[in-house]
Amino acid sequence: MGVIRYDGADWCRFQTLASPLANTSNGAHTCAILLKRAIADSNFRSFSYLLNGSVVTQAGISVNTTGLATADYGAQSVAPTLDFPSLTETYIIIEGKSSGTVVPRFSRYVQSTNTWTHENGGTSLVDGAVATMLEIGSWAGGSDLMNGWIGLIGWWTGNMSDTNRELLDDNWSCSNWYNNPHGTPTALIPGNVEAASMIDLIGNASNIAVTGTPTLDNAETLANFNFDGTGSEPDNPLIQPYILRSTQRWR
Repeated sequence: MGVIRYDGADWCRFQTLASPLANTSNGAHTCAILLKRAIADSNFRSFSYLLNGSVVTQAGISVNTTGLATADYGAQSVAPTLDFPSLTETYIIIEGKSSGTVVPRFSRYVQSTNTWTHENGGTSLVDGAVATMLEIGSWAGGSDLMNGWIGLIGWWTGNMSDTNRELLDDNWSCSNWYNNPHGTPTALIPGNVEAASMIDLIGNASNIAVTGTPTLDNAETLANFNFDGTGSEPDNPLIQPYILRSTQRWR
């Protein structure tokens, strides 16, 4: 099935956010990204950010110039040793922050070794403002562009506990993110379709715009990740056409 490949010159933006997602950046939040890097260089590379109307970052996560996980909105906070240098490894990278002026917490999952690492950032960050758009593969309107594959993006209100973060690798499936005990995401966006066809399974992000030519790379599966939507039947593209043609339900 494949996932979207961003080549350092393209990115996507959801231009309309419903209030549950828009308010995610205005306080405690969590952002999780399933990804694989294609290049290790000395540039910032952005994964996903919530922005306000003046294209100012309010919450999100990147890799910085030295290859460490970083949150950057109003200021930058870096996890001092939490890097992900491999160009063959599939990772889950998480940034979360409690409300108020606090240090964010970062997490990294390495799929091949089935290991989690958690680390606090180095600088306290304030709460962001209410967001008006969500970008993928970009920071602040087309800067620090991603070079690699982004398979799944999840946003939640509240700072997810380490225990619940470590459940995101269970069953290696999209539906597992949807059903995390932390609660339903405010956005859950799979990247296993053409970029212009991406949707938020929760329905809070819409009106997608695509810049450049991010392509669906059918050869990349991110360690055979299961893009099963929320786990309900209509989210499974293999049986959607059947459901549309018939009143019979699969059990």
